[in-house]
Amino acid sequence: MKRQNPAANLATSTGLCSQPKKLKTETPQTADSQTVVENDGDKASTMTSKLPTPPSLALVNGTALAEVTIPQIGFGTYKLKRDAVKVPLRLALEAGYSLIDTASVYENEKEIGATIKGWDRSQIFVSTKLWRSHQGSPAIVEKYINQSLRKLEVEYLDLLMLHWPGPGEHRFKRYKVPQDWTPSMRLETWKAMVGSMRAGKVRSVGVSNFTIRHLEELKKISDVKPAVNQVEMHPFLVQKDLLEYCQREGIRIMAYGSLGQGCSLRLLDQRVVREIADKIEKSPAQVLLRWGVEKGMIVIPCSTQKGHIEENLDIWDFSLGAANMSALDGLHVGRRWGWKGVDPETVP
Repeated sequence: MKRQNPAANLATSTGLCSQPKKLKTETPQTADSQTVVENDGDKASTMTSKLPTPPSLALVNGTALAEVTIPQIGFGTYKLKRDAVKVPLRLALEAGYSLIDTASVYENEKEIGATIKGWDRSQIFVSTKLWRSHQGSPAIVEKYINQSLRKLEVEYLDLLMLHWPGPGEHRFKRYKVPQDWTPSMRLETWKAMVGSMRAGKVRSVGVSNFTIRHLEELKKISDVKPAVNQVEMHPFLVQKDLLEYCQREGIRIMAYGSLGQGCSLRLLDQRVVREIADKIEKSPAQVLLRWGVEKGMIVIPCSTQKGHIEENLDIWDFSLGAANMSALDGLHVGRRWGWKGVDPETVP
């Protein structure tokens, strides 16, 4: 199916991304291997046919130092700490995912590195994030980039993002981390990230949870724009102005929370979502993910169940159409669930 890219003024899609390939024979599963249980109450089921290969999108980092493309759908690993990530990630790679999204604070980089061993590195897109407490000088930023590289057991990162525009906070004493943080430290950190890209440790750099104001500040001090801005975005939180701004500036939006994880209002159970799903004979999850990609976003769903992992990837043989997109937009309530509801606009 030929799709129209809503972000017409961004660099165009480069076509289909390659399915990741295993370089060595996989160890047979033993009787004590971890198993994955299906949820009979949902529509997920094991796919028996080869899933369609998702499209890839070009990333632009201002100076266009190197051509980088990113799959439009990836496997999110938030909350899959340590060994909990291994089996779902293996299933995702086998299903055809090639984008893996993690972060230093997710506590799973080491396990992800172990899981992707033996797969063709050139066909896997590894995205991680610099934690908000790790902002600072080039030496500090380099220290934590090197730490991620060691844990992931890779020679380079495909995408490095600054996780939050503000500082961290001491868990008990409630002071800022770094203690001397000011907004200028965010800009210093960005320059250091760009330096790591130019040094070849990182192929592209981006941000997460940045507002238009934060992005405008980066424009004033750097000739390199973020390739990606990863933000919470779903029909309950459309963020139309931010999406349109990023499209004009050539910044890809990577949406987290696409299925409403953590939403007290249960996005998957909303009547309009289920009515559309029944009408087009897709699952509610597929409808919500398709909403994201038809707006030109990258989506990174997470699941531990084989059927759901495969189902989430299988969203390329249908279109929602203008009426259904508008109906889903109508769910907007402007409420955030990520980051305990904190609006990054409150960060100076």
